[in-house]
Amino acid sequence: MLQLKASRFKKGMSLLVEDNPHVDYFYIIQSGQVAVPNMKGLQTSEKMQVMGPGDFIGVISCMAHKRQVESAFAATDTVVIGVQRNQYAELITTNTPIALKIIRTFAKRMKLLNESLMSQTLNRKASEDPAQIFQIARYYDNDGQEAVAAFAYYQFLKLQRSGQATEAAKKKFAELKPHTRAVYFEPTGEMTRKYPRGTMVFCEFQSGAEMFIIQSGSIKITKVMNGTEVTLAILKAGDMFGEMALLSNDLRSASAIANEDCVLLTINKQNFSKMVESQPAMIAKLTTTFAERLWKMQRQLMNSQLVGFPLEKMIDRLSIELEAMNYNDSEKAELQTNFSSADIATMSGLTKQEQAKTIFRFEKSGLVNVIKNKLFIPNCAEVIKQAGFNRKQILKTQQRM
Repeated sequence: MLQLKASRFKKGMSLLVEDNPHVDYFYIIQSGQVAVPNMKGLQTSEKMQVMGPGDFIGVISCMAHKRQVESAFAATDTVVIGVQRNQYAELITTNTPIALKIIRTFAKRMKLLNESLMSQTLNRKASEDPAQIFQIARYYDNDGQEAVAAFAYYQFLKLQRSGQATEAAKKKFAELKPHTRAVYFEPTGEMTRKYPRGTMVFCEFQSGAEMFIIQSGSIKITKVMNGTEVTLAILKAGDMFGEMALLSNDLRSASAIANEDCVLLTINKQNFSKMVESQPAMIAKLTTTFAERLWKMQRQLMNSQLVGFPLEKMIDRLSIELEAMNYNDSEKAELQTNFSSADIATMSGLTKQEQAKTIFRFEKSGLVNVIKNKLFIPNCAEVIKQAGFNRKQILKTQQRM
C-alpha cells in the first residue's frame, strides 16, 4: 500500500536549491504557498511563480534523476507531501489526474522554454513561415539526402501555394519522389509504421499531433543551424519523441530522421487518452522522458545566459551533454563522443566570428582531446566540475554589473 510522508516548512525556508545534487523525491503542496523564481532568460514577465495546494515542485530533477535546476522556498507556512521516484507509478495508478496535470504542466513549460531558447540561442522565433521548411529541404537536397529532402519539400508545398520558392519546390519534389524511399507524407490510421533508414518522420517547423515510441531501430533528432546539420540526440528502442506536438499542438522544434530501419508505434490524442487510463507504467516512462527533456532545456537556457564568455559556454554545453548521459561530477570516466568541437560551438549559439578562436581555446583547455574530428573526454567529472565553477563565477560577475 502506498504510504506518503508529509513535511512542514516555515515561511522563508528552502525546499529546493538550484544546482544541488539530485534527489529521489518531489513534493505535492498540501497547504500554503511555495515561491519558485523563474529562470533568467525565460520569456515571461513574471519573476516568480507562486504555487499552491495541488501543485508540485521538484518533479523535473527528481524524475530525470539529475541535479536541481530550480530553487523554491516557502512563501507561507507550508505542508507538502513527499513522493519518492519509485512510488510514482503506484501513485498514478490510483490517481490518474496527478499524472495528467504533471504532463500538461510539462508541455506548457516545454513550450515556454522552446520559445525562450529559439529567441535567445538562435535569435529567431518558431513561426508558421513555410520558408523555414523550404530552407531545410534545400539543405538536405544539396547534401544528397534525397528521401529527407523530398519529404521536407512536400511539407513546404502543403503550406505554400504560390511564389518562386513554390515552383522550385514542385520541380524538385517531382524529380526526387520517384526514386526515394520517403514514406508517410501524410499521417495514417496505422499505429505501427515502418521507416527505412534515411527517411524523415517529421520536419522542424512542421505542424503535427502525434508522438512516437521506437519499437526497433534508432532515430536521429536534428536541427539545421547556420547552414549545418546538428545532431541533438540519437534515440533507440524504447525511447519516445514528438510529444510536444501531441500535447500542445506546437510546431515541431526539430527534425526526426530514421538513423537505421525503424518500426515506430504512433500515439495520437485518441489512443493517448486510453493509454493514460490503462498503462500507468507507460505514463511513468513518458513523465521521465518529459522530465529529462525539460531538465536539458532548462540547462540550455542557463547556458544561453553566459553572454560574453564563449569558452565557458562551450565547456558548459559539453557538461550538459555529459550530465544528460547520466555522468556526474563524481564519475571520472572517460568517454568517446559522437560530436565535434564545431557541434558544441554551434549548440552553444556561438557566432561564426566567435567559433574559430573559441574552438582553438576549447581544444587546448586540457578538458578534451580530438580523435578523428570527434571529442574524447578523458575525465567527465572534471568537465562537469569546471562548468559548475564557471557558472557560479559568471553569475557573480553579472550580478555586480
